[in-house]
Amino acid sequence: MTEKLYNGIELPQEWPPKNIDDAAYEPMPVPYLDTPPEVVPIDLGRQLFVDDFLIEKTNMERVYHLARKHESNPVLHPETPLETEEFLPCATPKDGGVWWDPQRKVFRMWYEAGWCGRLA
Repeated sequence: MTEKLYNGIELPQEWPPKNIDDAAYEPMPVPYLDTPPEVVPIDLGRQLFVDDFLIEKTNMERVYHLARKHESNPVLHPETPLETEEFLPCATPKDGGVWWDPQRKVFRMWYEAGWCGRLA
């Protein structure tokens, strides 16, 4: 039995595939793109446009840049008592990164505060 995602895409019976070659440089086959749904709703969840799967037409040009570290690294570091009171102070990003909170109109980030797995 295949699993149907909220956007209409049907995953193959074995997903993710178990025979992935980590050393390969070729793109991995993506079998669920062989028969995409006629319409994919994009008003649910987040969309990351790294390919043309959800884009019917565009006049934009993709430009790729090398990543570079922010000059203030580390941007997140232990500062508060919750983060520094343990024997190994830490502030570590967790659970999906940074999210926009539309009610408060701010970005929020869940992170591990201190060594014992406290979430902040």
